[in-house]
Formats: sequence, C-alpha cells, structure tokens
Amino acid sequence: MKIILVAENASIDFGGEAALPCHYFRVLSKRQIDVSLVVHQRSKPFLDKAFGADNENIHYVPDTRLHRCIFKCYALLPNRLTSIVCGFALSLLTQFYQKRIVRRMISGSSVKNKKYIAHSSSLVVHQVCPVSPKEPSILSGLGVPVVFGPLNGGMTYPASFSAYESRLTYWSNKMGRLLSVIANTVFRGKREADIIMVANVRTQKALPENLQGDVRLVVENGVDLSLWSAKFVLNDKASVSVGVADIPSFVYVGRLVHLKAVDVLLDAFFSALKQYGPMHLHIVGDGDQRSYLESMIADHSLAVGLVTFHGWVSQKEILPILLRSRALVLASLHECGGAVVLEAMASSIAVVCTRWGGPEDYVDDSCGILVDPISRDYLVAGFSDAMLRLAQDEDCAKAMGVSGRKKIEQEYDWEKKVDQVIDIYQEVINNKN
Repeated sequence: MKIILVAENASIDFGGEAALPCHYFRVLSKRQIDVSLVVHQRSKPFLDKAFGADNENIHYVPDTRLHRCIFKCYALLPNRLTSIVCGFALSLLTQFYQKRIVRRMISGSSVKNKKYIAHSSSLVVHQVCPVSPKEPSILSGLGVPVVFGPLNGGMTYPASFSAYESRLTYWSNKMGRLLSVIANTVFRGKREADIIMVANVRTQKALPENLQGDVRLVVENGVDLSLWSAKFVLNDKASVSVGVADIPSFVYVGRLVHLKAVDVLLDAFFSALKQYGPMHLHIVGDGDQRSYLESMIADHSLAVGLVTFHGWVSQKEILPILLRSRALVLASLHECGGAVVLEAMASSIAVVCTRWGGPEDYVDDSCGILVDPISRDYLVAGFSDAMLRLAQDEDCAKAMGVSGRKKIEQEYDWEKKVDQVIDIYQEVINNKN
C-alpha cells in the first residue's frame, strides 16, 4: 500500500484542520506504510521539527510570487470575502502545484531522489483538507484511486441567532455557495472521487451533486492518546491545584470572536456567581472581541478577579488549566469540529456545550451537558444552570469526566480512526484491481 496525502497546510501549530494531515502522516509512518505528504512550504518549520528536516517523504509546494500577491489581498477585503475569494484562489493555486507533484510520483518520475512505481496497483491519493464539502478539488484524472476527507461543514447559525451573522457574511456565504456549484462543475475532483468520507449527515447534504463514488461516515477529529495517556492525565491531575483558592473552576478554549458567543458564556457565569458565590473562569485564546469581553467583566463587580484571560498558549500549557477545571464550557454557535471538546474529554473533565454542530456529535448526557440554542436568554440560563450544577456537585463532574475519557478511548483514538481509513484505502485498491 502506497499513500499520497494531500493538504494545503499541515501543522499542529496552525491548529484546526491543519492538524489532521500531521496525524495521518504520523500514524501511517509508524505502521511502516509507504506514505508521502504533499503540502505548501509554509508548513515546513513545523514538519521539520516533528518529522525531521528534509524528510524524503514530505514534498513542498513552493511559496510563489503569485501566492504572496494573493495573500497580500487579504488585507484589502472584508474578512469573510477574503476567505471566499482569496482563500479559494490560494487553494486552487496550491492544488495546481500539488497535482503536478502527484502526477510525477504516479508516473514513476524521481521526486526528491525517490522513485515511485508507475501506476502502482496499490497506490491511493488521499486529499485530507480543505475539509469544506463545498470547496472544489482539481485532483481528478490521476489514474489511481482518490479519496477525500473526512469532510466537515455545511454549517449555519441556529435560527434564533441569525443576527450573529452580519448581512455581509450572509450574502458572502450565498455567493460562495453559488460559486462552489460552478467551481465543482469545472473542477471535478470530488465528483469523480472513489470515496468521500464525511463527519456527519449535515456535511453529506452539502456535498456537490452527481457524485460518482460512495460516501462514508467517518469521524473527522481524534485524540492522540500517546500524548493524552490515561496515566499522564491522572498523574498531572493529582499534582495540579483545583483552582484559585480551591473554588470551582471552568475553562473556555478558542478564538474570542462573535460566533463563539463568549459574551453569552460570561453572562451565564455572572448569573451562576450570584447564586453560588466565588467561582473561577479561565479564558484561553484571543481575538477581536477581547477588549469588549474584558469591559463586560469590569461592569460586574462580583466577577472582578475571578476571570483570567490567558491569551494564546501552547497545548502543553493548556493541559494544566484543563485539569484544574470542573468543565470545559463552549457556547459556540458555529462549531463544525470542536477538537478542544475531545481534548477536554481526554483530560477526564466534563464538558458543557451548545447543542449545535460538532460538539453535538461528540457529547451525550454521560459525559457532559448540551444546551439548546433556543434563544440568547435560554442559552445564558442553560449554561448558568450547568455551571451551577457542576459547581455544587463535584462527584457528578468527576463521573462525567471518567465517562468522557472512556468514550475518547473507544471512539476517538487516532489509531482506531486510521484503522477505518486504511480499510477504505484497501477497498478502493481492490475495486480498481
């Protein structure tokens, strides 16, 4: 079996979907499978550090002058338009170079002094990301099986929170969806794929029409249990203080932007404070709403000194904060994936999330609390009640943490996820032969 992974970015440091190809490359390499990764040069600093400088199985798309020109345009357009116009252009440009590299590998040409068997009967091309179901791919007509995903997208805001989406964003999304129909007609990678993996039914509904291959449900995110081992978590949990002055502690991890609804979370925290007394809230992350959120705290005297903004911190620094918390609290209204939810569960703590998007796929009553996004007031009350319940009942929080850890080990271990994907590789190889 020979696997060529294709991704625009591959870096744990970048976060989000860029972490996914790193995990595939890591696990497949560990299993002695002949795997290569084709990625843009901007990922090289991390990949050199993670897999060794100039790894012969990693191939880089150069950062061309055109790449740099398109990137400069990001500053000229509103944020949402840049992701549609500039992001689309950058992705297609990178894929153009990736397809050239992949063709050379398939044809048996020398790439970085490594020979590939021409039209190998056991070769599969796997485009890991972008994970958007709407984004087009030019990886077609390669003469070998091609698989995509798992893709994850097709998100909208809850009906009661449509105001969180600006009119510019709304019409940008409408334009983007229209363009994607045209683009997926011209660039037929996904339509001609052998198998497309999707994270959920929502994403499946957002795929281009008239697909030639099959669609399979496969979890998008996972947890590297070699880093989040049970022994490591338990040992660290025993050595970390339970919080500030031994009061119940909660943690938010993510960007400080409107769609994450951190303002909702703060209002819920203020309400819980009034009913319970001192609690602590850690806010890990940064974004354009930070100043506004800090001003909200200044206006609530009860919360002064009980909310800590940590800014961006490394994964290693996040773990102690998670371990000293009763629960992760995530009120996000537009969370396709939510890897931080899985990491919190792997840390054996409870989770409180909005019943919407990715977190709804992961969390059940055994390991956390889901709050329906019926209205802003309902969401505030739901998160407040959840924090109050877990603050008052530490045993309940611990039981949810144990159950969440068990669920991670059973369903979201990267090793088990790669087992599924290898079965799909073998299936498309068998079908081609």
